[in-house]
Amino acid sequence: MNMTSTPPLVLLLVEDDAGHATLFERTLRRGGMTNTLIRFSDGEQVLTFLREGGRRLEKRYVLVLDLNLPRIGGLDVLRDLREDPDPGLANLPAMVLSTTGNPEEAEEARTLGCYEFLSKPVDFEGFLTALDGLGIGR
Repeated sequence: MNMTSTPPLVLLLVEDDAGHATLFERTLRRGGMTNTLIRFSDGEQVLTFLREGGRRLEKRYVLVLDLNLPRIGGLDVLRDLREDPDPGLANLPAMVLSTTGNPEEAEEARTLGCYEFLSKPVDFEGFLTALDGLGIGR
């Protein structure tokens, strides 16, 4: 009998504000979440990671993306991924973090395949609910 296990979920946090990134991680850890979290400070870094080896690893990723980023903004990261010929990148589960709560940004993010639009600071239970809603398990 061949038993395969589901690879652990890895969170890819794209956040240029170190304080917000630390607060996000502390919130998850205090809530008991032990998943690996890899932080990127701009959109270009995460796209490079995903295209130059990150996806080759046997891991499951969820992108947690700030919208206001240097180099490549969050909406442009989503647009770029959704247009990628690699189905793993084109269908990468994504959530957006924002301090603005701008309904137009939220609508554009959802149009680009963002599952959830979360306000900062992130509520742990709300984040878990969003993860559960993705149907990918933790």
